[in-house]
Parts: sequence; C-alpha cells; structure tokens
Amino acid sequence: MNSRKQVDNSAREEESNSSLESRLAKDVFLKLAQEWKAEVERSSPGKPLSDQYDELALACLLLAVEWGEGFSSEAANQMRANCRAAEEYRNIAWIDRVSWDVCYTAAFERVEKRLEIK
Repeated sequence: MNSRKQVDNSAREEESNSSLESRLAKDVFLKLAQEWKAEVERSSPGKPLSDQYDELALACLLLAVEWGEGFSSEAANQMRANCRAAEEYRNIAWIDRVSWDVCYTAAFERVEKRLEIK
C-alpha cells in the first residue's frame, strides 16, 4: 500500500514539474519574442538584421519545437505580431519571417493534426 502512495506522489510530482517547465518555456519564449520585435522596431528599416536577431529567433524556435504544445494564444499572437514586424521591416520579409512561421507550425499546427487523427 505504501509503495502505491509513493508511485502516485511521484506521478503527481512529475506532472507538476512538467507543467512548471511548460509554463517557464512559454514565459521565456514570450520574453525573447517580445525582445526580438522591440529590437526590430528600433532598427533602421531595409537593412539586414544582425546575428543577435537570428539567435533570438532560433531560441524561440527551439522552445516552440520542444514545448509549443503547451503554449497559449498569447504566444500565437506574439508569433503573428513578429511576422508582421518582419514584413514591415524590409522587402525581403521571408528571411526574417520564416522563424516565426516555423514556430507557429511547430507549436500549433502539430497539435491540430494530432486532434484530427483522434
């Protein structure tokens, strides 16, 4: 009986940790994505973005791939806002936008496909 309680407690603790990690990943994603957008809006339009922007976008992409299933509509809205910022920034918007499109696909379309299968 005692070992059953330990297993139940362990499962609850693992679920709680997973939930905490998911929330943390979403919060970090939002912070980095908002920072990317703010920096783009402060930059001179039409010029290529520095590697710093690519690193922020890549970090967001990695978070979306690993933890995107737990992201909220707030994260989806931020991804769309970053796509718009990329489009407004320069004529070759796809270069800066692609990271945010892939973030959205990784985080949300994967979940939609899984729901369709069930």
